[in-house]
Amino acid sequence: MKKIDTIAIALILLYIASFCLLCSKKYHNFGYYDFDLATANQVMWNNLRGDFFDCSLGGGNVLQFHAFLIYLLLLPLYALWQSPLMLLYLQTVFLGFAGWPIYLCARDALKDRAAALAFLVLYLLYPPIGYINLLHVQSVNFAPFFLACAYLCFRRSRYALFLAMLGVAMTTREEIAFIAVAFGVSAIWERRSLKWSLAPLIAGVAWFCFYFFWLAPHLRGGTQSPFSMFYREAGGSAGMVAKNLLFRPVYMLGIMLKPDKLLYLFRMVAPLAFLPLLSPGVLFLCLPNLLLNLLATHPWVANIVYHYNAPLVPFIFVAGIAGLAKLKPRLRTVTALRRAMAASAIVGVIFCWHLGPQLHILSGSWRGIIDCLPKTDSMAPAKWEMVEAVPPGLPVATNFGFFTMLSNRKELDSIPWVLAGRFGDLPMPYKGRSDITSALIDMGDPTTFVRFFDPAQSPARFRDYLSRNHLGLVQLYDQIALYRRDAHDAITLWERPSPEPVGTKGEETLATFTGLKLRRVELEPIGKPPMRQIRFVSLWEATGKSRGDFSLIVKVQGADGETLLRQVTNICYNLHPTSEWSEGEMIRANHFIGLPADLPRGRYSIQMLVIEKFPPCSAQQVYAPRSSITRDGWFTLGSCVL
Repeated sequence: MKKIDTIAIALILLYIASFCLLCSKKYHNFGYYDFDLATANQVMWNNLRGDFFDCSLGGGNVLQFHAFLIYLLLLPLYALWQSPLMLLYLQTVFLGFAGWPIYLCARDALKDRAAALAFLVLYLLYPPIGYINLLHVQSVNFAPFFLACAYLCFRRSRYALFLAMLGVAMTTREEIAFIAVAFGVSAIWERRSLKWSLAPLIAGVAWFCFYFFWLAPHLRGGTQSPFSMFYREAGGSAGMVAKNLLFRPVYMLGIMLKPDKLLYLFRMVAPLAFLPLLSPGVLFLCLPNLLLNLLATHPWVANIVYHYNAPLVPFIFVAGIAGLAKLKPRLRTVTALRRAMAASAIVGVIFCWHLGPQLHILSGSWRGIIDCLPKTDSMAPAKWEMVEAVPPGLPVATNFGFFTMLSNRKELDSIPWVLAGRFGDLPMPYKGRSDITSALIDMGDPTTFVRFFDPAQSPARFRDYLSRNHLGLVQLYDQIALYRRDAHDAITLWERPSPEPVGTKGEETLATFTGLKLRRVELEPIGKPPMRQIRFVSLWEATGKSRGDFSLIVKVQGADGETLLRQVTNICYNLHPTSEWSEGEMIRANHFIGLPADLPRGRYSIQMLVIEKFPPCSAQQVYAPRSSITRDGWFTLGSCVL
């Protein structure tokens, strides 16, 4: 093995080690916020126990949505350590080692190891690779390794290994079948022997037809794919999309060449200094999958951030290699080739700096398309204590911040789905389970209580769900509530206080807002690190016949005026929104403000804004003594000594 080959392997191992550390830090700081990693982990956990491809978050067998067969092949490795971290590490290893066949392709085509090494560096810095590695675990993210190996074997005429790699790649997602068909067409174009074209053509067509026209519809009960809505503008169904491509090509080109789609294409090829555009024949191998992205209505599909790009990446790189190889006769000397590659690498690195997160790992300065780098969560130790208080293995309900950490179980219910009355963004009705033994709910999660929250129906669904499962609140830290079945409420989130003798109304009113009066406030520090918090008790009165849905922003300031933390909370934790309050109704609410474990002793000021719950979330005007209102319009609740 040559010295440059050793450097190439070292770079790949460095990438894997770095991204494993990043994934670990992100996981331990609750950075995996969505349900994708939780779905993958629950599927793997259930596969080991014989409940193949069952996922409660997905409403049953996930093969009705995508062909996740790669998870069966990964099962022996996952069995060694049944954790979401294992999936993150496996994904990182496969994405990292996908660079090796790309390096070999470059070495074969360019006959220069230094130029091949430059392509490997660009691959490891390629923005889509950084994003898909850090965002979530997706089955299709394992495809780049197998597709790159398949292409290498195709070029080296290693037939059996080519078919094996292509076959494994097709287990990652159903749309990889299109790439198999493209390989068959490419073999015909290159006038290879019949076996090179026939096998991938038959395998690709047969697998796609079997899955798309029989298996998935059978598992869905004959209903249309829920992902058809991704292509609403292009036709809304596979048949209509195909028909429009044939009979309305100008219309379909208009969809694919919109400014946002052109920007997407620019961002995909710019980190390779646009070299892939010199080799359209190689890009043909991923053309069907690229068309799928360009025809999609949803903006996150034609976007360099998400996993939809995974099948494209190997072919964009081998097209870039082929593009430089086409220039090689004009360059004539090895020195000229290396200069051209160096110039391309410089251009590529500049674009990688602007578009992707990899070059910002150490500085933490990334503020680009999406902030996917791990952040330190000062509340993480307390959150882990709450997670560990949930009994293992039993049916649990939770929301976005805790899906992943609680996914090692057969039954995991989704509070957002319950509130929305449907499975996520899919048009499938959902009421929720009735056998939940525990629920860990972040009451301040905006995705759950804004995006999936219907003010007309969600509060009643929430109350019904807690009642139906006989859940009592046993612990509350910050806005994270732990419920247990058949337990008595240890904490009252809100209540209607019994009448008691008070002074005049004018003396009692601390502040007045639109439709609300704040009558009383109590602040009290409780607990010890890492579970230290401030208890904030407030007494409210509804005024007027109607009011909107209001939330609170509460902030803690130090003696120097620096804001240490902010909390957005709902007065009654979305169980009894202000829009449901009747005129004259009195509500006493208990809120808890979690404090970082390393917060030093001292006196801290607690301030508040009342805002509209839903966008544009306008702040409500406060009427109170001038001394209690800050220059920027915040109402001062009081101070606390820690």
